[in-house]
Amino acid sequence: MLDSRGGGWYFGQDLSLAEIAEEMGTSRQAVHDLLRRSEQAFQAYEEKLGLAERYEAQQKLFTQLEDLLRQVEDETDPRWQQVFQLLAELRE
Repeated sequence: MLDSRGGGWYFGQDLSLAEIAEEMGTSRQAVHDLLRRSEQAFQAYEEKLGLAERYEAQQKLFTQLEDLLRQVEDETDPRWQQVFQLLAELRE
């Protein structure tokens, strides 16, 4: 959930709605509503942009490309190591 270290709010601290409300000086219901609206907005953007779906499709293509390259790999050619390094960087 949220954490106020350094003046900003961060996800991942596993705080309850009551703890967040106390930290923000508001009600638990206000925090709940804000988180619900934020999640809805996030889902609407994801539906429009399709970033997660596109990411998964790209990862599958990278795997297929890597598998195909390994089938034709010429270990005597030093460029192959470069090819696999570039693929690893693209996956990040």
